[in-house]
Amino acid sequence: MKEGGFARKDFDKRFSYGIFFLVLLAMLVLFFGIFFYAGSHTGEVVLTGSEKSCGDGTFYDSCSLNKPYFCNQGMLEERASVCGCPEGMGKKGEFCSYKEFTDAVPAEFPYFLNGERKELQMWLYDGVEEYVSQLPRAIRYSNDEVPLRADFKLRKINDEIQRQAILPLVIKIENLAPNSKVDQARIAISLVQNIDYGEPEDYIEFEDKKVSLSNFPYQTLYSNKGSCEGKSELLVLLLREIGYGTALFYYPVENHEAVGIKCPKENSLLNSGYCFVESTSPSIITDNGGEYLGAGKLVFSPELVLISDGISLPRGLIEYTDAKNLNKLRSKSKLNIFMQGRLLRLLEKYGLDYSF
Repeated sequence: MKEGGFARKDFDKRFSYGIFFLVLLAMLVLFFGIFFYAGSHTGEVVLTGSEKSCGDGTFYDSCSLNKPYFCNQGMLEERASVCGCPEGMGKKGEFCSYKEFTDAVPAEFPYFLNGERKELQMWLYDGVEEYVSQLPRAIRYSNDEVPLRADFKLRKINDEIQRQAILPLVIKIENLAPNSKVDQARIAISLVQNIDYGEPEDYIEFEDKKVSLSNFPYQTLYSNKGSCEGKSELLVLLLREIGYGTALFYYPVENHEAVGIKCPKENSLLNSGYCFVESTSPSIITDNGGEYLGAGKLVFSPELVLISDGISLPRGLIEYTDAKNLNKLRSKSKLNIFMQGRLLRLLEKYGLDYSF
């Protein structure tokens, strides 16, 4: 009995140690599993920390890299007295300004998110519109240099005064969805898609012909109207500032331009690593099967113009499936009542206006 008693105690002790080591092993597996997941999904939107932060990743009670913005309880707000101003900008109270920031006018931009139509308000400046309208469109090259489309795109997108004037729009988008970079992209895409389509009104005379001058992104925003080129450049600028890898798809045959946003290769256009986003009218991410304003159907392969590296849309995004379903419905010559219901739900969800 005595020996049996010691054996029972020994068994209980070993059993307790066994439970302890099993729990420890489970915790280690969970830890390394999370670590491996985060490391093996480079560039995707993965939350691995517990720190509270704003929509641009700035921690609470800290200054953003984009001065003068300060992260206050999850919302980015201008605090020049604390964070200072970018070089070249003057300080006016809590705000930073260029001398071109004159004659502010209110503007509203509609967008769709999760089936709801909403509006975003911001101030635009007559002075900035006048400034960008006078920027040169041409680039001088030496005899041995080859002009690149990317050079012209980056020149139009990278102007710092224009960027600072558009940055409040980026901040508003980040504040609308502080915990979701995907929703930030959705808002930016829908907002630009809902800007009216229209060709630039400025022309130059070239060999007895009128040649349309392409607009800068701020002009597209200011006029609330733009061509495929102007709207695509504006959208690329917004997505880049939000943090995404971006590109432009140029279709020389159709004379059309669309946006590429970094995404999983299996969902991307022609395995490029960038998902197709139409900018001229409301459409679903990855849907390139419609007929687009000024271009019709896109039949030929595009040129890829890389703009910026950055984060990627994640795998399993609902838009990937919705775009495929829409294309299946689009291919039908006649829709039954169930198909009509699915179509109606897609139209309402993304604010689409397709005719079949």
